[in-house]
Amino acid sequence: MVSRKKWAIGGVAVLTPLIVWTGAMVALPMLGKAAFDSGSSSSVTRYQWAVDITPGFLEGWQAPYNLGTAQLAHDRRDAGVANLELALRRVRRAERTQGQIANTEGPECKVRANLSLGYEAQGKAAGKSGAKRLQKAIDTIQPCTSSKKNKDEQERQKKEKKEAETPNPNPSPSPNPSPSPNPNPSPNPNPSPNQNPSSSPNQNPTSSPDPNQSPSPGPVSPNGDPSPTPSSFPGESPDGRERELRSKDSEKNEKNPRYGDQRNGEPNW
Repeated sequence: MVSRKKWAIGGVAVLTPLIVWTGAMVALPMLGKAAFDSGSSSSVTRYQWAVDITPGFLEGWQAPYNLGTAQLAHDRRDAGVANLELALRRVRRAERTQGQIANTEGPECKVRANLSLGYEAQGKAAGKSGAKRLQKAIDTIQPCTSSKKNKDEQERQKKEKKEAETPNPNPSPSPNPSPSPNPNPSPNPNPSPNQNPSSSPNQNPTSSPDPNQSPSPGPVSPNGDPSPTPSSFPGESPDGRERELRSKDSEKNEKNPRYGDQRNGEPNW
């Protein structure tokens, strides 16, 4: 009786954690999905717990797939891509026909579709340097493009890759951003106000007299005749002065009879 009770207690002690663990494995993904559908960021936390308690051999691809999808939905691109890559390595490989997966709704195409979106998000965030990531997104979804939905997704990614690879040259803002208002404002922008303001007052100034040159005959009179040679009596010529003296002597002889006619050499007594 006692032994049965011990076994019962021991079984409960063992089964309880197992039941709790199993319940958590089932409940956490369900709770995570509910939070994901409502747009709550708590979905990331719940899926993270599911990853932590789920061993890889028990459908190990679903836990990282759910977590990676939730992380992408809340802009955790790098972490989401890492978990989806893990899910792709764990998921069972689907059958292919000429490189295409027939069941595009199966586990592999689900993982590939979301992982392709993760690569695309990384490429967009990288801008012009994200062409390689965009190409990786195209290659990842390629086996699942037999469905129209995935095909359209791939075509959109190709277009984005082309835009990322095409350089966007900066257009010239203006062929003549600042034209000169007057290309030829003035042939002489600052001419001198009077190019000949004052001619030389004596362009031919008096040169030094040539010692070998004859002196000038004297100033020219208004009628052009040279002035006579100046005399000791200003204003009179020598001949005029002599005539005046002779005239005065003659008058004295006529008034004084004592003087004879000296012209004949005889006294006048």
